[in-house]
Amino acid sequence: LNEEESALKKQKIENIKFILELNPDLIITTTNDKKINQKIINHAKKKKIIVYSSDNPEDSDFS
Repeated sequence: LNEEESALKKQKIENIKFILELNPDLIITTTNDKKINQKIINHAKKKKIIVYSSDNPEDSDFS
C-alpha cells in the first residue's frame, strides 16, 4: 500500500451524524465493522431513511 491508501485504511468514523447532515434518501453501508454498520442502520431507520447493509440483509430495507 502507498502512504495515502494506508492512511485511508486507518481512518475510523467515530461520529456518523455527518451522514444525516447530508439529508440522504438512501444509505448503503459496507464497512468491515459490523458494529458501525448496525449503528448506521439504526440511525437511518430512526430518520426514516432507506438503508442497506451488505453484512446484514435481515435489517436492511431491501436486498
